Amino acid sequence: LPRLEIDESTLTVLAGAFGGVTSPARQDSPMVGVDAVIRPGISVWPLRTDFEHGLVVLSGEVAVEGRPVRSDRFAYLGIGRSELVLDAVEPARVLLLGGVPFGQPILMWWNFVARSRQEITGAYEQWRARDGRFGEVHSDLDRIPAPRPPWSG
Repeated sequence: LPRLEIDESTLTVLAGAFGGVTSPARQDSPMVGVDAVIRPGISVWPLRTDFEHGLVVLSGEVAVEGRPVRSDRFAYLGIGRSELVLDAVEPARVLLLGGVPFGQPILMWWNFVARSRQEITGAYEQWRARDGRFGEVHSDLDRIPAPRPPWSG
């Protein structure tokens, strides 16, 4: 995977394009994924303004616009940013994720992601019926039963 250096950061581009380099990983929609090791100090990263971004701090602590983001936290950065200024007070490792925002709200419940409660209920029913939509996993472990969606009575 391609690597680059920006200020106090060593970045590996996992998916998409970032900082003038492009990952060979396949993508089905425009996105970016960057794994970064950050040394103490300030790093300024370029961002696509049409992407929605989030930052996961895997270890250490960084500040975004003066607000600390600690390990095991997700910082939603929104859309429209042309750059991200990170201030690392200690060595840190972060994951930057981004992509074109969905054109509509997305719902998540249990292991299902959909556009509506009706779609989630349909996926739940297909899971229970083992109708083939989700395929078969050959394992010695039992299949995990999905709990009933709370809105489906």
